[in-house]
Amino acid sequence: IPVAMFGETGIGKTALLSYYSKLLIGRPDSSAINLKIIHVDGGVTAKDITNHIEHASCLARKNWSRGICSTILFFDECNTSHDALWLAQEIMCDQTCYGNNIDAVDKYGMKIVIACNPYRLHSPELIARLENAGLG
Repeated sequence: IPVAMFGETGIGKTALLSYYSKLLIGRPDSSAINLKIIHVDGGVTAKDITNHIEHASCLARKNWSRGICSTILFFDECNTSHDALWLAQEIMCDQTCYGNNIDAVDKYGMKIVIACNPYRLHSPELIARLENAGLG
């Protein structure tokens, strides 16, 4: 089932997924890592996404061999990158990347989740304040 989380910045999407990933391990004292968080921004390219999928697939394979049946690949703020948003449907629904199967989904229990923040049009006054603060 494709999972896309939507909500304002700071609402706890990443914290919720982090908590859920620990529940999936089933051992609270475990130091295993089964959550790979990708902080997406406008500079993230399709090649970057492909590399992250490969890395997370290796992590899922390693976790599977250790008895951890779920690894989560999380693209946070996916809608800030054209390439990431464009690939999201293929990755999540078709479980492919450029037509190539993402084997870790079927073989090693890898889950793919995206989070999107709402797009807001800012007033000219707010833009001026952000620019004056060095953020524009």
